[in-house]
Amino acid sequence: MEVDMDRQLEGRSVMVVGVDFSETSHQAVSVALNLARITRAPDLHFIHVLRPVALTGLSDWSGAVEQYERAVETARRELDALCSSAIAKYALRAFAHVRTGEPYREVVQLASDIEADLVIIGTHSRARMSRFLLGSVAEKVQRYAPCPVLTVKPKERPQASDIDPPCLACHEIRVESHGARLWCDQHMNMAHSFFPPSEPPPYDGALPEQEDSYRPNHRNSRGEA
Repeated sequence: MEVDMDRQLEGRSVMVVGVDFSETSHQAVSVALNLARITRAPDLHFIHVLRPVALTGLSDWSGAVEQYERAVETARRELDALCSSAIAKYALRAFAHVRTGEPYREVVQLASDIEADLVIIGTHSRARMSRFLLGSVAEKVQRYAPCPVLTVKPKERPQASDIDPPCLACHEIRVESHGARLWCDQHMNMAHSFFPPSEPPPYDGALPEQEDSYRPNHRNSRGEA
């Protein structure tokens, strides 16, 4: 029987989040929780995948079974704690899944099983690698998932030689102003800022001679209003 994949499941937004308890997957969880805060009726399905243990002989069986059972129990305990923390902070439903198999396939299969709207999965940077959610896994999930996939990688300086790092002066201004000001004097004309009519620009702390430069109608670098 063919299922209508475009139908909405009681208006809920279903997300699958790959978790291997590494730093990268913690970032993926944070992104998922931030999305859940602004999403109608979110369901978060956290999944951890255990790879099958290769046995070289019958003598390995008992030890492998014991090791597998410990790994399953540890993963369940940590996922349960993650779900409990999530539902305590946000208006959402959370589910824990521990599966065994090829990581990318189990993530994709779960997304298919629950008709997910989005998969969120961590991926490594060039400098750091996650032990489970490696780039190849994320790439395969993107290729085979039945829904959009959001990959999350560690925040870092640009790796490409033709991409400049952020301006240090701009960075310091953002930190000091808690995001109220975005640019230093050198870069202040790089963009126009727009705010809802009911909300004034958040630049109340700007110096009088600087204030006009941060209003929505300030001129850009070409002198255009």
